Amino acid sequence: MILLSACNGSDSNSDKVAKSTFDAVTAELEQANKAKDELTKKNQELAGQLSTANVTIAGLTSERDASLKKIADLNSSIEAEKQNYLTLKTDYDALQI
Repeated sequence: MILLSACNGSDSNSDKVAKSTFDAVTAELEQANKAKDELTKKNQELAGQLSTANVTIAGLTSERDASLKKIADLNSSIEAEKQNYLTLKTDYDALQI
């Protein structure tokens, strides 16, 4: 009976250790799952911010391209006026002679 009692005591102790280990691992798993959920939520927030930033960048790029086109058109207009001025000056100089 003593041997049997010792075995029963050992099994009970072993069960307590196993249960304690299981509880610890379960707690770590729950903590890891919470961290994963938080990271997933943060990732979704960042994805939204990135999408908004991309839309903003696209809009600014479009505005920049429109401004560059206006500048190019103005430069062409200035060059055309310069040529007109040079032609008129040449004609004026010819009339002065």
